[in-house]
Amino acid sequence: MKTILLVPILLIQSLFAPQDRLSAHRDLLEKSAPIAIEETITISVRDGELIETGTPVVLHVERSEDGRIRLDVRELTVFIDDRFLTVINQRNDDAVLRIAHEGRARALLGALFADLPSLWVQLLLGAQGDLEPLQTLHPALADVHVLPDSVSQVGYRSPDARATVFDVLPGRLEFALESGRWVEPGTQIEWTIASRPTTARGTAFESNDRLRVDHLAMLAPGIMQPTAAGQLAPSLDLPMLDGGRFDPAAHAGQILVLDFWASWCQPCRAALPKLDAFARGLVAQELPVTVLTVNTSERATDPQARRDVVAAAQEAIGFDLPVLLAPPGVAASQWGITALPTTVVVGPDGRIAWTHRGAGPGYLDQLEDAIDALLPPE
Repeated sequence: MKTILLVPILLIQSLFAPQDRLSAHRDLLEKSAPIAIEETITISVRDGELIETGTPVVLHVERSEDGRIRLDVRELTVFIDDRFLTVINQRNDDAVLRIAHEGRARALLGALFADLPSLWVQLLLGAQGDLEPLQTLHPALADVHVLPDSVSQVGYRSPDARATVFDVLPGRLEFALESGRWVEPGTQIEWTIASRPTTARGTAFESNDRLRVDHLAMLAPGIMQPTAAGQLAPSLDLPMLDGGRFDPAAHAGQILVLDFWASWCQPCRAALPKLDAFARGLVAQELPVTVLTVNTSERATDPQARRDVVAAAQEAIGFDLPVLLAPPGVAASQWGITALPTTVVVGPDGRIAWTHRGAGPGYLDQLEDAIDALLPPE
């Protein structure tokens, strides 16, 4: 791998001759607001004299005139606007992953595609200066400092990694990781990134009634399969937000309505007050129906932190329904919950009678019909 010096050599040198080593890239960005770039990323693993090179991955990176970003990689397409990062699978028309990025779009992309560094993504999302666009290419480069111990290349070192950046040209970038948790001992991972202008594909996201999911893996085709009607319902022996555990035996013979939700899910937050009012109507009619909510897929992993997040969300949303806390993975693996919100009706026989994803118009009418079908005749 050649070692042409096109990024800062020494910190001392940059003090005497400050300049933006990525100016050639930024010149292209400033010529016209809309821009579309094709990046071809080739990853190689070097073990001594042996080099194994994988199949190149092609990325499409695009920015529209109004500042929206599009990224196509493999079968996934990512749309980024000023509020949301949205991911769809081109082979699945049913699901969408939508995250409020709160100004952290670059960090979220890094978490989703850690093995696919894109210099143009960093630049289009506003990375500044000589070092920031390079240090945000890969998680191993975060919070590292330049080693002023070489005049032929730029080294980075942190407690977790040692890396070397070689070429930084408008059409080419090379870097390598030499140590750290990303690299097997005795090996080195090398990235070569070639880029060229290409044709725009459009940055507008069309929802097409896709249902929201909470994990990238749930975008895979064929995974949107909830637990089928007629099957015995999984155990509801779950902890409750207000303490203790839910006792399914105390509700034997009743109809159970379970609403699966998360604090970050905006459709869930909009639907829960309406479901709360619906449940009050059932109580007024003295029907043998219990409505519960099941919180799932929270980003907080610490149990107490999660309880605090869920309690704050319940208060902010404004509903009084009981909240069960499903441990990570339980809702998806046991109940087949792959989109939020999802409502499940369990009949008096303990079998699933009705499942509904989403909370669109007519949802409560459908829920009422599902409950009526399970009530004993008058």
